Amino acid sequence: MKRIVAFGIVGVLALVGVACDDDGGGGGNDQAFCDLNTELSESDEEASDEQLDELADVAPEEIRDDARAILDHIKEEGQGSDLPGDLDDESENVQQWIGENCDGEDSPTDTSE
Repeated sequence: MKRIVAFGIVGVLALVGVACDDDGGGGGNDQAFCDLNTELSESDEEASDEQLDELADVAPEEIRDDARAILDHIKEEGQGSDLPGDLDDESENVQQWIGENCDGEDSPTDTSE
């Protein structure tokens, strides 16, 4: 099982001088996702269900389903809970996307063994 380490979830979406591209079309907003992820990750408070839903809603289309699955798990089990093994692929996809598109940011789904 992997443990959710970041998604420090309250500060997940703050601005860190991020360089994300806005895909501009139909499936989320890259910049909004990067910004919100940063703000929630950097916050000292837990993110509300509404903030988690907002993060899932602005997730880029290519990772939206993966982000939604992870965020739904977090809403149900709480922040800092273990991610079940069946979310490993989703976690990797979101982390990779964030690493490639959100300069200098940690993933809200950063995990460690």
